[in-house]
Amino acid sequence: TWAGWYGFTERFQTQSQKTLEVQLLGEYDSLNFVVGGFYFDEDAHDFGTTRFPFILSPTVASDAITPRDYTVASKSKAVFAQVDWRPPILDNKLELTGGVRYTDDSRDFNQVTSIARRLLLNEDNVSYMLGANYEFSDDIMAYVRYSTGYRAGGFNARSTGSVNPQYDPEKIKSLEGGIKFEGLDNRLRVNAAVFFNKYYDQQVAQFASPTGAAGGGNVNVNANAEYKGFEIEATLIPVDGLTISGSYGYVDPKYTDFPKLLGTGGAITTGCVAIPNGSAGPVLQDCAAIQLFQNLPKTKWDASVMYEFP
Repeated sequence: TWAGWYGFTERFQTQSQKTLEVQLLGEYDSLNFVVGGFYFDEDAHDFGTTRFPFILSPTVASDAITPRDYTVASKSKAVFAQVDWRPPILDNKLELTGGVRYTDDSRDFNQVTSIARRLLLNEDNVSYMLGANYEFSDDIMAYVRYSTGYRAGGFNARSTGSVNPQYDPEKIKSLEGGIKFEGLDNRLRVNAAVFFNKYYDQQVAQFASPTGAAGGGNVNVNANAEYKGFEIEATLIPVDGLTISGSYGYVDPKYTDFPKLLGTGGAITTGCVAIPNGSAGPVLQDCAAIQLFQNLPKTKWDASVMYEFP
């Protein structure tokens, strides 16, 4: 049979979605508020092949060709509200903020090749935010904010047959504080912040290398992690038309739990520790001590100079 142009097999993807969001904003006395709702509906279909080349020996190489055909139907519904309040104390320099969001998610994953499997996902979550800011003067404001967050779980259609394609929802607890300064007749602006984020079941994509016995594929790991760091940015307009800007950020990430399957024959990877499994032998290992973070530099900075000619 004809394999397609240049030997590539046929592939097509379809995706349709509907999104609706409604917000009501208002104010009453010293309160500002927003309430709203959100709706998301998506249907997706992916058909094609996955090809993984691998080396059998120094002189022989091959590849694993795996057909892929699956659909995913997703729905998400949410309601939310947020209130900002300036209590009649401290000359109205203090503002308190509170917010809450309820989310209900459902997904229907139906794969017919190369592995026949169907999984349903139904989950809900309540996230909230509490914050306060204080204006010390017209030029200086400090703030602190604590919030929680949530990202729905899902499915990995490219996971190997021995691996559960479903991954759990990701949750976060975040604490942030900072200060904002604007002075010199609005010619200097400085913002600084420190943060600490704690992730639960963070969704991390992992690649399983193909071998002569297995085609390899992707695996999604639910890990626990902590991020702490700071950011500072400044903008200066020394003369009209000239703007000098710069920023610097630092983050120190650390996995506290990173479960992975044991190696071939139940081997434990160097630097990992076995995760107890009751009276049965362990099937997972914790590799938090050696796992690296992807696409996350510890430091980042930038600087720019711009001049607008009159």
